Amino acid sequence: MISNFDDKNLQKIKTTLVGIKDDMCKIPYINGLDREFTQDLPFHFTLYSWDSNDRDLVIDFISKFDFKKSFVNVTGVQIMNGRDNSYVLYYTLNVGKEVLEVQEELNEVFHNPKYENNFNFHITICISKDYDKVLEYQKLLERNFVPFSLEAFSFSLFKIYPASKICDFKCV
Repeated sequence: MISNFDDKNLQKIKTTLVGIKDDMCKIPYINGLDREFTQDLPFHFTLYSWDSNDRDLVIDFISKFDFKKSFVNVTGVQIMNGRDNSYVLYYTLNVGKEVLEVQEELNEVFHNPKYENNFNFHITICISKDYDKVLEYQKLLERNFVPFSLEAFSFSLFKIYPASKICDFKCV
């Protein structure tokens, strides 16, 4: 389950990426697949994820939520280790209580240990196995970085690897 940003908020993110030539928010090295040119997952932050084949149960449970518009503050640029010996360049986030409350409710039902303590809310900028490239991008972004705010107007349930949208949930 990921956030959706409208065009205005997506433009805020894209404006910060001036000078980076590669396509961003790509995942080219998952399970040996080169998905760099097929990945269409938008810039987002992840609210929750499931390893579940029971899609109908998840959709039914989530559809009972009254999602509120969620504000997040983008506070910095970091690198973390990713899957398959890759490196993830991402924006660090401070999220509002609305996001934390929904995530907590989801975890009470679905019990994913990943979301129990200090989940790292972030917006992925790029993923690469080339650490030098990721470090170069981080330095480039940090030169002119100024914290900014974003507003999520809805959330979507996505199937990933490869990404495909299942359904949307509007905020009130």
